[in-house]
Amino acid sequence: MGAAFLCAMTGTDMPVAENQGAYIAGWLRHIRDGSAADVIRAAADAQRAADFLIPGW
Repeated sequence: MGAAFLCAMTGTDMPVAENQGAYIAGWLRHIRDGSAADVIRAAADAQRAADFLIPGW
């Protein structure tokens, strides 16, 4: 998620990697298992990391 945030913040267009589908499927399993809070927490952590790396965005 952090990489996606950084790419969006900098306007970087990256090609889709083969393993991205499996990565997203893993997070979807978390949501289906009732642990959507894990996804929200991970997104918040990724956003904080991106903000740290690129201050002022």
